[in-house]
Amino acid sequence: MPQAESSVSEYIRIRRYVLTLIQKAEGKEVPLPSILELSKLFQVSRPTVSRAMKALTEEGYVIGRRGIGSFANPAERPYYLGSQPTVGLLNGDGRCVHFDKYLSRIYSHLMMEATALPALVHQVSLTSGNPDTMFQEIRNEQLDVLIWLGINSPKENEVRARLIDSGLPVISTENTCGPDGFATVRLGLRELGYECGKQLIAEGRKNLVFLPASRGWARPLPGICKAYEEAGIPLNRNLFLENVQTCLEDFRKLLAFGVPVDAVFNALYIQNEVSDILREFHIDLREQCRLIQSNLCISESEEFHGFSFDFAFQKHAQQVALLVKKALEGAPLPEQGLVTKLNLNIIK
Repeated sequence: MPQAESSVSEYIRIRRYVLTLIQKAEGKEVPLPSILELSKLFQVSRPTVSRAMKALTEEGYVIGRRGIGSFANPAERPYYLGSQPTVGLLNGDGRCVHFDKYLSRIYSHLMMEATALPALVHQVSLTSGNPDTMFQEIRNEQLDVLIWLGINSPKENEVRARLIDSGLPVISTENTCGPDGFATVRLGLRELGYECGKQLIAEGRKNLVFLPASRGWARPLPGICKAYEEAGIPLNRNLFLENVQTCLEDFRKLLAFGVPVDAVFNALYIQNEVSDILREFHIDLREQCRLIQSNLCISESEEFHGFSFDFAFQKHAQQVALLVKKALEGAPLPEQGLVTKLNLNIIK
């Protein structure tokens, strides 16, 4: 990273850190860390810290007393937010830029339920994938509880464990790396997949295409496979298409080669992107082929027939908020993971 860009980034982080200290001071004239202490904490030069503190002083948030130090100005607070606890909200590695339908909905419900506790929600952004840096940056946010959405790698699990050991309660949701565990809430996509598999078997369907069978989108797939394995029915795993970029075109090629298909689990794409391909090959969507997808994928311009489900975002967020409330009260958190049940709907 260029030096100028790094300097700006650290300037902003120091500013956020000090403003949070001032907010937590609740209108009291508390002493603030010295320039040397902040320099060591953020591993930056003293001029970078001085620039941040000078700006905060000019804005009235900080009172500087020569020979004594810097103090929070009780007459100026960044916001009047009362004495509510601070709940961090972190997505994956903390470097997410764009929010799709799924992320925007799960985030909005988590924020609404957390602020209703009441609590302040603090969006956590990280600058590095290095576990040591991630740990320190999260600790510098001065959180009371952290909600971590989408732990997707062993190093993120490592950081989570270190945070808990350091005394910060962490509620993880949609941990795709490792088994369910302490203070985890996940959407019941595995269980939904199992229910879906049982229903497809009851209808005599043996040729399932899964789009796409990669990353978090494939979470229902193990449940589907389990149902078929229990029934002694082999599934063709070559029909589990993984490449998100080429998935739909690969699907079209399968049909062009005459590969039999009687069920399609559409985990990502808009309904008509999949149904239009099926119609190209004169495949009936009422009886010949069963389409399965979430309500987020259903197109408003096309009637839907098949299996649908919704993500129960509000119910999921309420379960997370209950754990946050327990953590804020100092109560022990459950050692077993919690599951938000999802309902499979049959629309004919």
